[in-house]
Amino acid sequence: MEGVNYLQRLRREADMYNSFLLVTIDVKPMMGDVTAAYYTNDGDEGPVLLKKGVHVFGNSSPSHPWKKVNAAKQMFEEVVAGNPSSTQKEELIADIFQVLRNDTLHYPDEQLDKDTEGRPEEYVKQLSAIFIKPEMGFYGSRTHTVILIDSNGHVDYVEKTMKEPIDVTTDITWVTTRMQFTIQDSSRIVSHL
Repeated sequence: MEGVNYLQRLRREADMYNSFLLVTIDVKPMMGDVTAAYYTNDGDEGPVLLKKGVHVFGNSSPSHPWKKVNAAKQMFEEVVAGNPSSTQKEELIADIFQVLRNDTLHYPDEQLDKDTEGRPEEYVKQLSAIFIKPEMGFYGSRTHTVILIDSNGHVDYVEKTMKEPIDVTTDITWVTTRMQFTIQDSSRIVSHL
């Protein structure tokens, strides 16, 4: 099932879930085709097909992004421009993780203030960073994932998760999981039914 069709089905039962944002990406390497869409149940809008380009999502509504989302997009674009060669894959991955671990506060932020009305200002300030240190106890950035897909459908999936128990007063230990595989292009699948 294509991602946008899944999102259409999900929309019919979206009220059963707390607020969410789901991004789907369909990759067909043999056809050179990539289709991406997103859906959030935080509003009345249905699934949105994304145009070609750079898209960054965060904890805010895509139609009303927080400053940190726009900052992350700019940083990501700079990283991609600085790593134009596919032979620099490890450097690209490391640079993307640096963006994900950026703890610069992007505050004040009117949209963030509006979305978190009634919360303590110090808490809201911490939410303005791309990387939210989990020192607030129950909330923070514990896992980062980078997924690279080349034009041949080769996938590098790299995930870094904080080792538990998490103690931000000491050096954080990150556990890395890496998987590599090739996407099977559905345009090459022949049914024998």
